[in-house]
Amino acid sequence: MNQNRTRLYTRALKMLSETNIYDKPVSDIGFGKDDKRVSLIEILKHNITNSPTTLDISDAFIYSFIEEAMEEYLSQYPAPYSFKKRVKTKFGCWLKDIKTKYSLLCCEDPEWVNPSAHDVGISMLKAMHSREGVTKEELVNELNCDHPRTVQKYLRRISEDLFEGESTKYIEDQHVPFYIGDQPIRSKIKIIKKKSDRKRYYYTPNTIHPIILQENLMQVGALLTALFHNYNDYESSISSLIAIDVWSQLSDYAKRRIKLHYALNNKDFEDFIEMLEQECPDDHACNFRTERDLFMENEMLPVEQLEFLSKGENRTCRIMFKDNCEKIYTNQRVCRFSRDTLDFTTVDREGFKHIFNYYDVDIILE
Repeated sequence: MNQNRTRLYTRALKMLSETNIYDKPVSDIGFGKDDKRVSLIEILKHNITNSPTTLDISDAFIYSFIEEAMEEYLSQYPAPYSFKKRVKTKFGCWLKDIKTKYSLLCCEDPEWVNPSAHDVGISMLKAMHSREGVTKEELVNELNCDHPRTVQKYLRRISEDLFEGESTKYIEDQHVPFYIGDQPIRSKIKIIKKKSDRKRYYYTPNTIHPIILQENLMQVGALLTALFHNYNDYESSISSLIAIDVWSQLSDYAKRRIKLHYALNNKDFEDFIEMLEQECPDDHACNFRTERDLFMENEMLPVEQLEFLSKGENRTCRIMFKDNCEKIYTNQRVCRFSRDTLDFTTVDREGFKHIFNYYDVDIILE
């Protein structure tokens, strides 16, 4: 560590010591558990290697250095969002005390990226997207955690089905799911047992794709406008469901501004916003819906239904002609379809192919 970086590190420790919100020396303060525990000293030392070698060390610069070190730690540490949220609150109080003591009125409050983007629950969901699955050992390496038993606990927090037939001492995990924001993450997890290596491989048959956005009002308006046009032009129920989830997360101020600037001179968009408000109670939860759920609830457009049916080899359906309900085709799998005409071809278990038009038949998922 060169002389300037040593000065920065020493001044940062002094600033933290003079505003210490904990009842112990700064050198004893750490975060995390067991062998994954990270001391505040390590957090500072890790960040200082990325700092410039020539520094004009002002109080404001030291403050920003400490803030960046805290943000980097929260972004990269593989832990549940609830843990990061508690630590972030502590960090925020500490930074506020520093600003007060050193009269750093020019510094803005930190607007850190939502740590849930790096949350262990989201990392697990992404790792289990592949149908080949991943082993506990691979998840240990992916999440940088200490033991396969820790991964097993995480798996139980995502899938309640993994509790069946297991010891009652693990049932408590069921009540502590991972969260994206304030919404719990729940997804079915399947296990593949391969004879080649006698290991268990885990994957999610219904893939959740978490998207973390922090948008300004113009970006939110553009997003809602795009969803409105898709809903208005194609009567897309999926677009309206996404818009409801977006609307439920906005503040009253944001909703007023959207109405004023986007809906004031557009009656159709105004009706769209009114629909969102009617369908969006105060306790609305942005819960995950599988593609099968959307199909069964008739929330898909015709072309979306055909695309859904064509995606899986084991996704079969019954097909009945609307003008002749006695003529039924069972165990049909959609193998190709036309987006323009909505003609589609199916194949049954014996390999016989049939051609239908979407508007001539009723499709029942098996």
